[in-house]
Amino acid sequence: MIAVRATVFRHLIQRGVSGSIRARVSIAGVTVAGSDGVSAQINIFSRSQHHVAPDAVSMEISVAGFETQSPARGAVYNPQYHELYYFWNFGENYTFSAPENLIEAHKNSGVGYGPKVSHTYRMPGTYTVSCLVVEPASGRSTTAVLEVAVADPATVFAGLDTIFVSPGSDFSKAPGGARRARSLEEAFGLIGGTGLAPKRLMLNRGEVFAYGGRWFGLDYESSLPSTHVVAGPGNGAKPRVVMSGGIAWNDKATSGNGADKDFIWQNIDLEGPWDSVSETGSNVTAFTHFDRPPRLQLFDGCSFDGFEIAFYAANNDPNIAHRFVAMNDCAITNWRSYGVLYGVGIGLALTGTRIACHPQASVGGPQDGLHNEQGPLRFHIGDNLLISNCDFFNRIGWSSVGPYQSIQPCVRQNVSGNPGFFSNIQASSFEGGAGIVEYTVEAGLAPGPINAVLEKCYLLANHQSWGGVRSQQAGLTMRNNVVVFPAADRDATTVDPFGFVEMTYQAGGSAETYAAPVRVYNNTYVNLMRPDNYLGSSFAIPEFVSAPQFTDVRSENNLVYQPNVGVLADGPLETSPVLWTPREAGYRTRKQGVIASTATPANTVAAYRPQSGSDALGDTLNGDVAYDDFLGRQRPQYAARGARETQ
Repeated sequence: MIAVRATVFRHLIQRGVSGSIRARVSIAGVTVAGSDGVSAQINIFSRSQHHVAPDAVSMEISVAGFETQSPARGAVYNPQYHELYYFWNFGENYTFSAPENLIEAHKNSGVGYGPKVSHTYRMPGTYTVSCLVVEPASGRSTTAVLEVAVADPATVFAGLDTIFVSPGSDFSKAPGGARRARSLEEAFGLIGGTGLAPKRLMLNRGEVFAYGGRWFGLDYESSLPSTHVVAGPGNGAKPRVVMSGGIAWNDKATSGNGADKDFIWQNIDLEGPWDSVSETGSNVTAFTHFDRPPRLQLFDGCSFDGFEIAFYAANNDPNIAHRFVAMNDCAITNWRSYGVLYGVGIGLALTGTRIACHPQASVGGPQDGLHNEQGPLRFHIGDNLLISNCDFFNRIGWSSVGPYQSIQPCVRQNVSGNPGFFSNIQASSFEGGAGIVEYTVEAGLAPGPINAVLEKCYLLANHQSWGGVRSQQAGLTMRNNVVVFPAADRDATTVDPFGFVEMTYQAGGSAETYAAPVRVYNNTYVNLMRPDNYLGSSFAIPEFVSAPQFTDVRSENNLVYQPNVGVLADGPLETSPVLWTPREAGYRTRKQGVIASTATPANTVAAYRPQSGSDALGDTLNGDVAYDDFLGRQRPQYAARGARETQ
């Protein structure tokens, strides 16, 4: 643990517990050293068993000495997660290639934000991780450091511990001493039942591998050791695995819980039989975990196309504690049921990953196994959801709104209502969904208090969206996000938008479920809808809607701009250049042709920074103010409302 000097210049005014206004000031230009009693420590809470590249290392930081207190006795809500700011440098930097609709600044793998993060180290070596922690209210800061050592796969998998696989018998690029196989089934057979010594299957680039699937772990002979499945050397096309059956892991062979094994896939393209455009083909889930999952399942640089579900963490045992799943720089598309469905465990990390349904996919139909049904991600139960630098899009759903299918959220999280669930969503983009990002529980279940941070994200509504963010669980901090409703007709729904942010009541939660703080500040809300786009006659979208059961909510210093319905004061905003082209092409099912008026216009996505003449400039004179902005840049003393500063 090392404290460093940091220059912090902030002038914040925040509300006290009673709601009165009180100033909390650090004088501009003061240099704050780490000798004022504050400290921080980085802890690894998940990584692979063997620490071999690629390795997904998930970290959290603990702090001491700050004015912001740790949770009260028996409380779930942790103020240190929400009020302190965390700036990570992972010591390894590469550019994510999978995200498409994401600004370039958010494609950098080397930085992170928030109290819990994950980074996948691709190359062997020893890396210095650092995290700067800032408390804007007091001006205090400190930096924690940690060294992370990652082993070289060429050493760990030397000789017979690598099996080189080539259906065409091209072994010219096989490492010296490696065994050889001509199919995945043969290769898995060579390492099955061999105990805990890790093995590597290396698939020859430029070849197609047919695989019928297998359930590993029913008996000793079918179990696997820690296994890496990776592309062979060279710059050729990634190996393509065409799957007519899925891979399931339920290890009963070694420690009794699988916690001593890893299952790693790197630079492999996986293809299933489903076509979401025509809704034809069969249902194959690519990977499934049951009660005894591996310690770490990591996918790095992989793609999934045409599956019922790309990854499914199933369970019958709610006490599973060790499972962690990471997807880094991956692409998932063309699914039928879900992109990812997570069941239980330490958590899920999605970094630099695109989960975007096919832009021409049918909107779907009933849950009969014959139609598209669900969204990119449903996180049912688990301890941690870490999303950073990702790209989500959804246009499908199974339920109906009148005669139309209702589009599922891009992310629906903590569906079980698990108290204490932690979510950190940073620097990502989301397009589509009735609610774009939701913290909502399944019908009949009780909501619980959570710790959730949603920050530096771009949320793009579609023709059906009724809210940008919806939550039934208090304990949410939402700052530095841009939420945009496009000029698209609502012809394929029966409702108009309810609000940019909505806290909705569901009975059954504890007192803290409704009393934990909800802080929504420095977001930019843009509504481009015209009066003729609406179904009704009430046109301006409310900034923030909250059920009265939530007792500690604040929505402050947000920029609101609705130019076509008369809400103009926060304009003018920067509307060019267009950052990316939306994917929503208009409502369509197998029976209903495209309703073109419901498509999102191509010029919708812009930075929407306040320009000269905007009332939002320098207007954060009281209330909650974000320390940095959408791009992670420290705000000036007199900050603008909304997600972005002008510089």
